[in-house]
Amino acid sequence: MRRLQLRLLFLIGLFVLLQPAIQGQGAAFVTPASPGASSSIAVDAPMPTADARVAEGTQDDRKRRGQITQLPLYDWWRHPGVSASVGLNGVGVDVAEALRQSINVRVGAEFLRYTGQFTAQGAQVDVNLRLGGGHAGVDGFPFQRSNFRISPQLRFGILTRGIGNVLIPPGEVVSFSGEDYYSTTYDPLRGSAYFDTRKIAPGIAFGWGNLVPRERFQHWSFPTELGFYYVGQPNLQVNFVGTACTNLSNGGIFCNDVSKDPGFQSDLSKFIQRNRHNVSYGSLFPVLSYGVGYRF
Repeated sequence: MRRLQLRLLFLIGLFVLLQPAIQGQGAAFVTPASPGASSSIAVDAPMPTADARVAEGTQDDRKRRGQITQLPLYDWWRHPGVSASVGLNGVGVDVAEALRQSINVRVGAEFLRYTGQFTAQGAQVDVNLRLGGGHAGVDGFPFQRSNFRISPQLRFGILTRGIGNVLIPPGEVVSFSGEDYYSTTYDPLRGSAYFDTRKIAPGIAFGWGNLVPRERFQHWSFPTELGFYYVGQPNLQVNFVGTACTNLSNGGIFCNDVSKDPGFQSDLSKFIQRNRHNVSYGSLFPVLSYGVGYRF
């Protein structure tokens, strides 16, 4: 009797120890059948959930599961991206639409205006500077899982223009090509300068940030752009009016209306040519901006 009790206790303890492992593995228990009767199998395993079936599925199943977070192709046009930016060309606004998985089309404009007055070597100077214009281009993302982009673009309606006016006080000197011209009291020298560029120019920029992220739950972006556009030779014009005096070799003074003075006009022309060469370095106009974008 004692041996029978020990055996029963041993079997009960073994069953208690093995029960968690058996349940975790979804094991099957086979009940012994009586002679002549068919065996029955009872399965005590929980049915897998939908998430478990996806997790245990093939690689294609997991890939399809990941695509749930992506915007569907047919729905891209309903989710444009917009941004506001600041940069060398002023305050700007852009709108972008997805064209392909790695390509966006983008249009925008920027504007900046500056007016100021200052005194330089006794001369009073007024400056009016304007920058900006429109642009349209394509944002290409050559690397997967990277927001680095290459953006060829066309600038149109370019507003780049500068106007300057200067008043030379009586007795002050203006020098052109080594010749000194003194502004008179009764008709002081007044000068004006003007420059602008062509209105349409090609350009290219490199940047980071995607205005139209393809992830369904990603809306914000912070685009940065660096590049240039080619405006060609800027147009520069300089003109003076008034009466100026020069010292003669015999010690005398000669005063004349500068618009009718051949010597003054010749020296002014040389001055303009030198500065046109200097502003030719501005044929590649820089692009630098930083912004905040939102995709609807």
